[in-house]
Amino acid sequence: MTDSNIFALAQIIKAAGADPSDVTDAVWAAGYRKPERKPDEVVALTLDIIAGFVGDNFHCNDWPKNYAEILQSELNELIFEELWRNKATAISTAQSLINEGYAEQQNNMRDNPAPAYQLVPKELTDPMAEAIAYHANCCGGVAADAWEAALAAAPAQEENRLEPVILPPIMALDGRTGRSLIIANTHNSAVTLCAMAITEAGYKTECSPLLGSEVTING
Repeated sequence: MTDSNIFALAQIIKAAGADPSDVTDAVWAAGYRKPERKPDEVVALTLDIIAGFVGDNFHCNDWPKNYAEILQSELNELIFEELWRNKATAISTAQSLINEGYAEQQNNMRDNPAPAYQLVPKELTDPMAEAIAYHANCCGGVAADAWEAALAAAPAQEENRLEPVILPPIMALDGRTGRSLIIANTHNSAVTLCAMAITEAGYKTECSPLLGSEVTING
């Protein structure tokens, strides 16, 4: 990374002002990102970010709602640490972000991202048939034909994405009260966000057995 790259990022940071949130928005809008994460890294990052929101007593409505917001929260934490706690300059903050792996994506990558794939069941369900029929203005039989044609034309997944990512187990809520119930709800919300993030990245997910149904939890 050259000095000119650091200077360009520092200019963005300086122009955004002193508020870490404003700086985060500016850096994110400029297309600075870390390299793509592995599934286990996505899970660990999501749990870490949610734990931070819980620790700061943020209401669950204010938690990140998708993987992009998880990444923005990660960026915001780094910028907050530099600008607010360390009282760093725009130059040193830019250097810290670059050291963390942030780099500006090419415009064509930001404006024309790779197509995302959604995992769908192999059998056509009634709601899906109704959706196809409604949007294509056709009958149910034609909708079924369209579905079969779409499956036949669907690209195969990459080999390394065929195995599902095993998520942390969901905690059973039965019999829980007080702090134990709060902890279980928080944990389950975090696992749900993990599943969303991993699915958006094109991977399948699979939950571990229910935690608390066969395992005794002290809490």
